[in-house]
Amino acid sequence: MYCTYVRLCTVISGQEVGIMLIDSRSSSAAFYPNEVPRILQRHQMKAKTNVSKTKSRRGFTLVEMIVVISMIAALAGISFPVYRSIQKKVERQQFEMALASIERAVDNYETEYNYLPTAGGADNWDGEHLSTVAQMTTFITVLAGAESVANPVNFKGISFLDGTPEAKAQGGGFASGFHTNANGSVSFYLPWGTQFKHLVIDSDYDEMFRLPFITTTHKLPGKRIIAFEQGEDGIFNTDDDWGSFDYPGMPWTD
Repeated sequence: MYCTYVRLCTVISGQEVGIMLIDSRSSSAAFYPNEVPRILQRHQMKAKTNVSKTKSRRGFTLVEMIVVISMIAALAGISFPVYRSIQKKVERQQFEMALASIERAVDNYETEYNYLPTAGGADNWDGEHLSTVAQMTTFITVLAGAESVANPVNFKGISFLDGTPEAKAQGGGFASGFHTNANGSVSFYLPWGTQFKHLVIDSDYDEMFRLPFITTTHKLPGKRIIAFEQGEDGIFNTDDDWGSFDYPGMPWTD
């Protein structure tokens, strides 16, 4: 409030005859006769309003902002590992579902043709071992009925991979599913963007497989293929490896 007020009284009786308001900003003054109570009340209310507005405009202090930022950082630090753990579980489930779809496709192929599909892998794991991206792409393309060669393995052109998940675009590549390439071949991408490439086909039909890491042969009843892949770290025989079968000594077996 920039105004001060002076009560004016008569010299003889001392009775108030008015009020004079003095504006300190403009050095002006105004006399209001016989309006002492009303003028005082009006300016006192205006002063309270100005004080209220000043209080309502008060912002955060630096200490309060630091406390809030610290709390947000602490919550983020707690929640990120939980989110990453959930994300890895979802990725593993998606991978296992994709492997299950490949196993069903192989079973259906065998039912249709009375023999297992092939992709030119080495016969050195008590079965046909696929270990390169090219071999795996050939194998998946056979199951998809999408071969563009003169003498296709899947000569009936049947797609045994219907209903499988489509790969998602990710960082200039693909991830988490099957992708049809420009030449018509089909690839299978892992959640972190690399292509799946390790699989053994039971080409001698004895359900015996040379297992990875322990490099010994064991019987896996009901299996026509076994699939396994190194995890996101790119190193075999670590905790993040994935496989389509359970056996003691495998990193993914509890």
